[in-house]
Amino acid sequence: MKKGTDVKVLRKPSKAFLLALPAKAKLLALFAIFLLSLFAAPAQALVPDNSVNSASIVDGSIAVVDIAKGAVTAAKLAKNSVGSINIKNGSIRRIDIANGAITSAKIANGTISNADIANGALSAAKITGGAWTSLNDGPGSGLNADLLDGREASDFAGAKHTHRSLAQIARLKWYDAGAGINFTQPGAFPPDIIYDGANMWLANSGSANLTKINTVTGATLSYSLPAGVPSSHAVVYDGAHVWAANMSSNTVSRIDVANNGAATKFDLPSGAIDPTAITFDGTNIWTANASSGNATRVNAATGAGVNFPLPPGVFAEAIAFDGSYVWTAGGSNLAKINVITGAAVKYALPAGASGVSDLTFDGANIWTANFGGTDNVTKIDVATGAMTNYPLPDGATSPHVVTFDGTNIWTANGDNSLSKIAVATGTGKTYPLPAGAVNPWGIAFDGANIWTANYDTNNVTKF
Repeated sequence: MKKGTDVKVLRKPSKAFLLALPAKAKLLALFAIFLLSLFAAPAQALVPDNSVNSASIVDGSIAVVDIAKGAVTAAKLAKNSVGSINIKNGSIRRIDIANGAITSAKIANGTISNADIANGALSAAKITGGAWTSLNDGPGSGLNADLLDGREASDFAGAKHTHRSLAQIARLKWYDAGAGINFTQPGAFPPDIIYDGANMWLANSGSANLTKINTVTGATLSYSLPAGVPSSHAVVYDGAHVWAANMSSNTVSRIDVANNGAATKFDLPSGAIDPTAITFDGTNIWTANASSGNATRVNAATGAGVNFPLPPGVFAEAIAFDGSYVWTAGGSNLAKINVITGAAVKYALPAGASGVSDLTFDGANIWTANFGGTDNVTKIDVATGAMTNYPLPDGATSPHVVTFDGTNIWTANGDNSLSKIAVATGTGKTYPLPAGAVNPWGIAFDGANIWTANYDTNNVTKF
């Protein structure tokens, strides 16, 4: 444009000017303004390619609502352009992930650890089909039958299945009880028998000694009772010593098993008469005193004794420890004794049970052998005191003593038989003792065999 040239600039008419025009003129003026807007100013240049990149976009300046559905697809993203550091916690939810979008093939080994899985996020119900196989399991895998179903493997054993220890299998004793073997003990008249973990020990009412029997060979050794003790009536093992209740002398004897059978005598306190049964509570020795109606607690280290009276009607013929309380019984009644205070609670046997002659504990229940003509046993729940009578199997009679083998209750009976009784049902089977085994007064279990002490025939039976 030349200097000094008079230039007239087109300007947009004012609002007042437009209002002053007639209606037809207004329409023409507005059309003219539209044309001026098209040609009066030059078009702006387009933005160059890549002039806007991620560095130019302020955090948060683009929101989800700014992106049209389908505008961003996997095909439009360069490989590795989106890394885990680009994805904020919670920005991707389950509803954002299409079914099947993530498969095990897309998950690199080790990318998911325990810390990534919330407690309860995985359960057996969420693992289906072949998702978990034996190839996934193994030592340290952390997944086993108990975690998947909440039940023990033993719950799936058949009804007739019985677990056997390695000792039972090694000794070929996984089969049912069979014929017994008698071992003669001349002159002993054994009324009781106990197992020390390696040998059987006999109390001998006919001699002033105890007899140790090798459970494999039947070979025997005799250990003299202390001076002035003519015989013994019952025995128990405390883990280091065998103790004998000496009914004829109102004493107890301690035999040191490891120290060549060294024997010590302890007099029971005055008023303790005829100790006929004996047990161990983990700290103290206890005797049931048949003729004085009381029980005596003897300190296993010092031999000091304390008598505790029993409730009226409880005759101290038998005694056992249940892990918390000492139980004693006789006639048709039992007493549960607090081992600290000696306080006793009386329990009456159910109708049809009488003449308790022995007790044993199965881990949950006390069992009585009822010798008084009722030919049954009684199970007492130590937690509730609930009682149930069970008749001896196969018509057996007069259960004299009772023991527990870890699975079943066994009684030795006055008809020269043994009865095996299931703890849960009270049912079972009776087996005759071999010829020459008469009047079993004692019974014990060695981990594989039942042993009886047969009073009238001066022998023991390994069954």
